[in-house]
Amino acid sequence: MKKLATFTIALLFAAGSALAQSNDATITQTGDDHDGSIEQVGSSNISSISQDGSDADASAYQDGNSNEALQTQEAYSLVGSSSAAATIEQIGDNNSAIQEQYALGAVFAVGSVVAVIEQAGSGNEATQVQNALGAFFAGASADAEIVQTGSGNEATQHQEAVAALIGSSSADAAISQIGDDNVATQMQGTLGILGVSNVAASIDQDGSGNEAGQVQEGSDLTATILQTGLSNEASQFQLGSGIDSEITQTGDLNMATITQQSSFSSAVVTQTGHSNTASVSQN
Repeated sequence: MKKLATFTIALLFAAGSALAQSNDATITQTGDDHDGSIEQVGSSNISSISQDGSDADASAYQDGNSNEALQTQEAYSLVGSSSAAATIEQIGDNNSAIQEQYALGAVFAVGSVVAVIEQAGSGNEATQVQNALGAFFAGASADAEIVQTGSGNEATQHQEAVAALIGSSSADAAISQIGDDNVATQMQGTLGILGVSNVAASIDQDGSGNEAGQVQEGSDLTATILQTGLSNEASQFQLGSGIDSEITQTGDLNMATITQQSSFSSAVVTQTGHSNTASVSQN
């Protein structure tokens, strides 16, 4: 299956390069130990990879403008371990990258998913959605990373970590943006039913006119925002126990807001520059 998927895409890519742009490439795989890879050069191309099973690996590379890449993975295991990894790399402007992953571990099993999006250019959009469920002495984890270089980019991460019946789950999200007028948003939710759920989020922005927002709910949560430049805005909302939050801003006209609603919480705001505003509310 691995050789067939790679060879099929190679033919599609070769034919598209010889004729014109605006090519569509699709890989669909079901079962275990799959590897799907798509490479496209040009504009207005569409890449789609769908994998259902365990130990799957998906990668997409696009060089051009107005391209779209979509990856969907489901990693599940009842006994043993299951994993899925997805990578999207785009070079150009006005590109879109979407990754959706689901990890399930049950009955002494471990399910894990890893998603990475790298974009170089302006006006790009990156979205990652992950769900991790661990139940019956099992574990599940989700790791997401978005790296964007350029201006006017948008990055969004949405993670859900659920632990039930002596299970454990964790979610880790990271966004790094270098450039101006970028927007970063992270949303994380946890649920523990006789289990343990943990999430961590971090945003690092270097440039001017950037905006960052984080929303977390659950226990043992950590949120970090680092900004360097002018006219930056940072906002964090946390609900649960054992929460830790930190905002660091360097530049002018910055605004930072932290809201925490639980005990055992901690909030740190550091600002350097002029006309900065910081607001911290704890309940």
